[in-house]
Amino acid sequence: MFNCPLFDFPGAGVCTQTDGMEDPQIIPDDNIDTPTGSTGSLRPDDEEGPLVIPPPGPGGENPQITIDLTSDKYPEAPNIGDLTPDDTENIDTITIFYKPPGSTTFVPLDTDGNGIPNVSIIN
Repeated sequence: MFNCPLFDFPGAGVCTQTDGMEDPQIIPDDNIDTPTGSTGSLRPDDEEGPLVIPPPGPGGENPQITIDLTSDKYPEAPNIGDLTPDDTENIDTITIFYKPPGSTTFVPLDTDGNGIPNVSIIN
């Protein structure tokens, strides 16, 4: 996540990058939703160990992880600078969804404006 002050002229501000997953005050545990039956943690170096998600049953949907990047301390969603899983051995794709201002519905991120969600193919 990046914290960037707003300035009217180029080069006036400095963005600092913070790993929100390292600090439960930035991203509280209640803001992280993992599939039922999961063990471990998404947080780096957590004593619970890395997140392990059970495979879906026959005809089951792909597992989903939801992380709400807002909190009482940080009510505005931050700029996302990087989304890099530590271990991608069992990850095929990552699609990022967001809620537009005033909406209650998640929509896939489309950074290039072509109407197709951006999907990171991992393996």
